[in-house]
Amino acid sequence: MEYSTTNINDTRLEFTIVGSGQTPLVLIHGGIIADANIPIINQLFVSKRFRLFHYHRRGYAGSTHIPTDCSVSISKQADDCFQLIRRYFCIKGGAHILGHSVGGAIALQLAMDHPETVRTLSLLEPALTGYDLHNTRGSEVVTSFSSLIDMYDAGDKVKAIVTFMKSTIGPDYHNIIRELLPQDAFDMAVRDAETFFHQEIPAMETWPISRYSDLSNISTMTKEVFASIKQPILFVRGSDSGHVSIDRQIFLSKVVSQVEIAVIQKSKHMLQLMNPVELSCKLTSFLTKYSD
Repeated sequence: MEYSTTNINDTRLEFTIVGSGQTPLVLIHGGIIADANIPIINQLFVSKRFRLFHYHRRGYAGSTHIPTDCSVSISKQADDCFQLIRRYFCIKGGAHILGHSVGGAIALQLAMDHPETVRTLSLLEPALTGYDLHNTRGSEVVTSFSSLIDMYDAGDKVKAIVTFMKSTIGPDYHNIIRELLPQDAFDMAVRDAETFFHQEIPAMETWPISRYSDLSNISTMTKEVFASIKQPILFVRGSDSGHVSIDRQIFLSKVVSQVEIAVIQKSKHMLQLMNPVELSCKLTSFLTKYSD
């Protein structure tokens, strides 16, 4: 893919627009692997239904990297996406938004802050529960990353990323990445992990939504926070992902009214890499229902 750059909120962001379709779809990647959405971009491009907008968030690939001692809030990243949409799309009725992992959190925040911009939300294992350090079960995600962060900070950067990829893709991660992603994808992930470990995890810990994600006590206030989200939502998880992804599905289904569920077979957290064909079929079916 060939990328252009633009300045948004005093930050250089790298992006590409592919496809000649009339249906706009903005893709927000998750942490560490900035190009994980490329396999589904390739699948959706073939259908000729969509105009696909793929960009690298702050701290990834050729976009401006964030100083180590800074974090960028989920709201700020949602505003980055909003400014990009406003600059490159004049869309009546909004754009379809796809977000993976942390990108899913950003997509939800975008829908809350700028509902007119969002037509639908496709959330691939969105980062919701698991970042509340005051909740024993809720802190599980942060705790699971602690050893990776320690490993990365101690200088074992490659080992930390290999461990992450084995957990989220599987033991065959190397062949999958080599087959589906650009040649430098692994090296870029090693470099960009700094952003995820030191800027994005702290941002998720302070994101107000993560404090509302106690499944045993979903209050009226919590439901009111999500009440502004009226757009149809497709929640997608891998069949082989653990209970955290199921918790997130249950939570979102309880606080938002229009949620469809799709389970992608033979997939874990990086489902775009493990089964892009089935995922793209589910996405196409969902998006077509809400396109002009």
